[in-house]
Amino acid sequence: MSELYTSLTRLKQTMNGGQMPPMTPIPEAARKIIDPAFTPGLGALDEDAGRGLRCPVRDCGQYYHALGRHLAVAHKNIGGSAAVRRALDIPKTVPLLSGIAREHYARGHAAERARPRRHSMVGPKVAEKRVRSLRKSCGASRRSMASRNLRDRCDAQLRHKLIDCHHRLGRSPTMREAKAMLPKGTVKAAIRVYGTWRNVLAQCGLAVASRARVSRDDVLAGLYAWYKVRGGLPTLRDVKERDRVPLIHDRETIVKHIGGSGWAETMQIAAAVLGITGGRYGLQQQRVA
Repeated sequence: MSELYTSLTRLKQTMNGGQMPPMTPIPEAARKIIDPAFTPGLGALDEDAGRGLRCPVRDCGQYYHALGRHLAVAHKNIGGSAAVRRALDIPKTVPLLSGIAREHYARGHAAERARPRRHSMVGPKVAEKRVRSLRKSCGASRRSMASRNLRDRCDAQLRHKLIDCHHRLGRSPTMREAKAMLPKGTVKAAIRVYGTWRNVLAQCGLAVASRARVSRDDVLAGLYAWYKVRGGLPTLRDVKERDRVPLIHDRETIVKHIGGSGWAETMQIAAAVLGITGGRYGLQQQRVA
């Protein structure tokens, strides 16, 4: 049974950092039938542990354990559960049931599966059609806002993470920097939603990071920060690692601004400029006679 994202699920996410995750607001088009006061945000439903799911339809707001049944009967005039699912971007594969109702149905399904049954024969074409249909519905479900909420990757959550990167760096992050600073898969998820990294930054209200705007002082500052933490200048392998901290620029940018015919010579030049002695690339300490 696919999981439904509700206010109770969102509450559990506060355990990660102690802050409520941001939610994508209800779009203007959906507000014709959805009351934003009755739902935490796009892709989610309000749930009370005892009373069930809150109906998000305007002028309703009542709680039901089987919300889908209520929508089909009481709100048939607006299109029932199908209309609400479309408005909130909740996939049709997710049952509109409260936690209590899901547990009840799960126990019933477990008992049903335990019963002996006759084998049903299905032709290969019918079986293949069912598999294609299932794959298609699963793909649509993963792209839905409800599914992205569960993975902490809705529009608002992605925007929040990237703006946090901007504050930490003092500028917009490059794609490589964002991959190093954010949880694995976050950048890939953002590009899947917005198409390109440039579009990702634009949607978050951030300026596009440009390699041309990086100065020699920026590169040297990054190398010195690495030296202060690591006790030496980075090796070429360090630069290639995506999860390196402190953040430094990529190899091409460093060589372009520092100079040198190879990585070792580039780091030796940087060490001379920064006054770094000892270590793999630092200046040799002069012996006192």
